[in-house]
Amino acid sequence: MIFLNPAVLFGLLATSIPVIIHLINLRKLNRVEFSTLAFLKELQKTKIKKVKLKQWILLALRVLIIIFLVSSFARPTIESVSLAGVSSSAKTSSVIIIDNSFSMSVVTDNGSHFNQAKSTIKELIKNAQEGDEFLLISTSDKNENYNFTRSINSIENQLNGIEITDISGDLNTALIAAANSLSNSNNINKEVYLFSDFQRGRIFNDEKELQNLSELFDEQVKIYLFEFSKNNINNLAVTDFKINNQIFQKGKPISFSATVTNFSKTEQNDAAASLFINGNRMAQSNLSLEPDAAQIINLETTLNETGMLEIFVELEDDDIINDNRRFTAINIPEQIEIIIFTDEAESSNFIELALSGSQTSGNFNITKKSTDQISAINLNSYDIVFLLGGSKNINLARLKNYIKSGGEVIVMPSGKAAPNVFQNLLNEIELNLNASNIGELNKTKNYYSFEAIDFEHPLFYDMFEDNSKPKIDSPEIYFYMKINSAGLGKSIISLQDKSAFLSEYKIGNGKVMLFSVAPVLSWSNFPLKGVFAPMVNRAVYYLISETIEGREHIAGDELIISLTDRAIQNLKVLKPGSREEIINIDTLNNRRTIQYGGTETSGIYKFLSENILIDYFSINTDPRESLAEYADEDLIEDYLSKIGFNGNYYFIETDDDYNSIIYQARFGTELWRLFLLAALLLAIIEMIVAKNSKKDIAELT
Repeated sequence: MIFLNPAVLFGLLATSIPVIIHLINLRKLNRVEFSTLAFLKELQKTKIKKVKLKQWILLALRVLIIIFLVSSFARPTIESVSLAGVSSSAKTSSVIIIDNSFSMSVVTDNGSHFNQAKSTIKELIKNAQEGDEFLLISTSDKNENYNFTRSINSIENQLNGIEITDISGDLNTALIAAANSLSNSNNINKEVYLFSDFQRGRIFNDEKELQNLSELFDEQVKIYLFEFSKNNINNLAVTDFKINNQIFQKGKPISFSATVTNFSKTEQNDAAASLFINGNRMAQSNLSLEPDAAQIINLETTLNETGMLEIFVELEDDDIINDNRRFTAINIPEQIEIIIFTDEAESSNFIELALSGSQTSGNFNITKKSTDQISAINLNSYDIVFLLGGSKNINLARLKNYIKSGGEVIVMPSGKAAPNVFQNLLNEIELNLNASNIGELNKTKNYYSFEAIDFEHPLFYDMFEDNSKPKIDSPEIYFYMKINSAGLGKSIISLQDKSAFLSEYKIGNGKVMLFSVAPVLSWSNFPLKGVFAPMVNRAVYYLISETIEGREHIAGDELIISLTDRAIQNLKVLKPGSREEIINIDTLNNRRTIQYGGTETSGIYKFLSENILIDYFSINTDPRESLAEYADEDLIEDYLSKIGFNGNYYFIETDDDYNSIIYQARFGTELWRLFLLAALLLAIIEMIVAKNSKKDIAELT
């Protein structure tokens, strides 16, 4: 048995008080002689012995009362283990894991779960003994190297620096880090304090990831699981947000689909979802949802701006606000830089007319060059490259690199292109297609026509007045390059012989749209058809409308920014909330890509160099963090069993006396209540004995 408050034992000196009083009050009984009644003397002797016995009993009772009373305040405890050195003075290594995911932001009468956890941790730290060491881990932490500290100020500063984030970390990852750290500790007491709401889906990501930690967690390790309120909460969340268009153009309609999920256990009525573009409310829709149901809503508006557009859909505030927004972004260049390479001037005439005669021609800045100049031009200065044919000696290495790094190119034969020259062009840009000429120039009596058109392609989206019955009048094609796109690209328009009239190819990070006819009248009457100019213009907007794919991530993901062919010394990161960060490229050993991991907040992240937008990403919350289903004790025990934890664990709720639970777990079962009860019982017995003793003394005197 040990005492958790041994200093109080100095109070045992008070046991001398009843002894002193007893000695002072001792008095010699007066002798009364009865000359004729001898038997009364024997009676007197018997009573004197009885009185003396009661006085000794009273003395013992009073001493025991003081001993039990003082001992109860010293907190006697039966140790739970019998290892040498285990006592209240043993040093402790404590790993504190705090769940700082946004589900911990739920507010109760006592404040948010997260703030309650921080307050409890601060109290635990204050109760630390000399030599105790601490390690603080948050579930959003990506650190792989942790070190214990004995500095209370240091651990408090770390705790104050932890805030709620949009990162949804799992508890298993944090426990692995705790196990590795404790396995290197030499202290006898090893403890893990876990503060979480224990969402069912966030204990671990996949059962395949679970490791056997029995060699790291020995049997003496204790885990204290602080469970926070599991009351029903009202929570609607935007769990998905998509742009339905693939061509973005100022003055044109744009449509969005948002999925809203009711994670509450009650029906939610007349909830409002609003669409914002660059901070301006553009559309709104109301919805009602049954418990655990989801609904897709459509929001439409007209694009009134160019440039970088930050877009989000937002719900009204509820118990969890972090999942009420979902973000996306598009970039519509205010001025579209177009360069046309051709080996003969007349081949590009109709292309120039189509671009300059459109309603959006003011957005186009067109440059025209000869194909033999292509190796001397900085293609990164242009949004779209038109390549019409090519000479035999053309060097397309720069064009190939431009495409692979994300450039967009429209390729057509030139009016006088020979099949072998056009074939060489395709090979140079790594389009491994076989091209052969079909038909005769200017033979208007014999022509070929369109056979199949993929009207589902974004190129034709909203092109027709009646989108339910789209129709294109086929041009008369006299001469063309027969191209089979099967297995390499996507055929958008095919001819009667199944070859591709218009096809699309992905090369590296860029795209190529390939026409099989030259834009001249000797090949076809395509340039005279009403569909020619809209198709050329929409091809431009389709290619510059950067795909959202690869730009949407979950909070905590690592972003990869490509710097290919860009002379950049530093990057400025514009983060949500108008925060900025500078990345020095010089320190990256001339790598052509950089990795960025500071995505703890949902929103739009923009990467700029000298105020030029290099790349951008939309960061959103993990829908699993919105799920209001919590693990019960059986599920947690099953998880601990799967990771091979053989120590003791204790579930602690917010209204429990956690200090007592921890002391009892650490040092054993406290007996102060029993000692106090024993003192009270002894006091009652003392009163009875003292009363009887007084009567006996009175009879003798």
